[in-house]
Amino acid sequence: MNDFRLEGVRCQPRVCRIVTPPLLAALKAALDAYGTVDSEVAAWIRAVQLEGERQTGADVSKSTTGLLDPSQSKDREPLTSNEVAIELSCTSNNVRDLARRGRITPTRRAPYLFDRAELDRYKSRRESA
Repeated sequence: MNDFRLEGVRCQPRVCRIVTPPLLAALKAALDAYGTVDSEVAAWIRAVQLEGERQTGADVSKSTTGLLDPSQSKDREPLTSNEVAIELSCTSNNVRDLARRGRITPTRRAPYLFDRAELDRYKSRRESA
């Protein structure tokens, strides 16, 4: 397999797959904190993501493009237990436990997915307690 090259940055495909999740998490955190992200940074992260998927033969049409597409509202995308955990500063196991105990209601189980509005309701209930 050839190394991935983009404007002077050289990266092995295996590394593209490894660095994509933390890059996406950082991008999501910036988007949540500031409401916008630099489109060039988002495009670069998307290119790294696609290269990692291309090299593994993954179906790139099913990848998480919503996070990197500013035209899509972040409020409509369901949140994974990992994303909820980041926002609540806890573990994804803790988020799943909250769902099992009925403290936060998932929109889907296996895998757990959560609605942004439900997360906001839980956060406001937690802050008022």
